[in-house]
Amino acid sequence: MHFLTVTHSPELPALRLQARSFARFVDLAAVDSVIVICNEPAMETFRARFDAEVRAEYGVHAPKIALLHRDSLAQPLDWRHGWRSQQMLKLLGARLVEDGVLLVLDSKNHFVRPITADSYRAPDGRLRSWQSHHRGHMEQF
Repeated sequence: MHFLTVTHSPELPALRLQARSFARFVDLAAVDSVIVICNEPAMETFRARFDAEVRAEYGVHAPKIALLHRDSLAQPLDWRHGWRSQQMLKLLGARLVEDGVLLVLDSKNHFVRPITADSYRAPDGRLRSWQSHHRGHMEQF
């Protein structure tokens, strides 16, 4: 499985926690690659902070990290930083994976239990999915 996170400098502390959860809970055999895409203009500053604060936290997964800048995926006339560009980069990130499954994460997503190669597949090989309804219990607020 390939893992993709689109992030920027303000989210590096959350990404660091995600990396720690990767190291603790994700089985090495379950990871084909870890793709981190920088969604901000200054890649050099981001790379320096990522290398100093985050990379080592991935533990045994660190050699599987591909750190990319958003410009390697798209060249819009006017980059606008924010939610829309993040969603666009998540979709374009699928182009980086030729085979296998891509799990798209936000920096704030963390693993809280062991993950193996079978964690996202049913016994018949189909991908598992979960459906959640947000109506009902939240309507009173």
